[in-house]
Amino acid sequence: MQSGMRRYHLSVGFETSLTARLVGLLFIGLFLLVGAMCGGYALGMLALYAVAAAPAAPAVFAYLPFVGAALGLLSATLYMVLAFAAAMRQAAWLDGTWLTVRRLRRRTVDLAAARLVGLQPTTERLRAPAPVGVLTGPGASVAVLVVTAESGTVRLRLASRERVQLPAHQLLAIADALSAARCPGAAEVVHWLRGTAAGVLSRQAG
Repeated sequence: MQSGMRRYHLSVGFETSLTARLVGLLFIGLFLLVGAMCGGYALGMLALYAVAAAPAAPAVFAYLPFVGAALGLLSATLYMVLAFAAAMRQAAWLDGTWLTVRRLRRRTVDLAAARLVGLQPTTERLRAPAPVGVLTGPGASVAVLVVTAESGTVRLRLASRERVQLPAHQLLAIADALSAARCPGAAEVVHWLRGTAAGVLSRQAG
């Protein structure tokens, strides 16, 4: 990683306060826990009906609904722990041409040494209108920058966790760092980033 470069943070996390973030996740977690328990109990009941028809079915099978509910609760709890951890650690930044994306783990890639660069749409929709383009438009998909290098693949979400597209100056910073790459897809992505940033600035000026 380049030394002496100022770290440039990207707005890929939550824009709300930490308290609002945790409260929102807590409400989602409560619904998820209840749903997982009910789903596990229902599956256990189905399994119980299936084995009850068998002759001399062991009495222990009567506990299947409760086992299913417990497994559902355990799975939902584990998911929520990971979701809380990911929400707390979500971050991304640039150090020159080096891009770091941190979730549960930290991944770093030198954009100048990338072997393949591309954009992938997601099933999420941007909250704010975006410039019309291949991956953009009113209510367009949240785009993900995918960079593959010798060290592995790094995926950068080009929007906050609240589905707000990155500001124009951040898109331009990514484009400038990526312009050093000489690999398939790099020029096209740089063009898209700069075009998207120009559209955002044009709307703000209008």
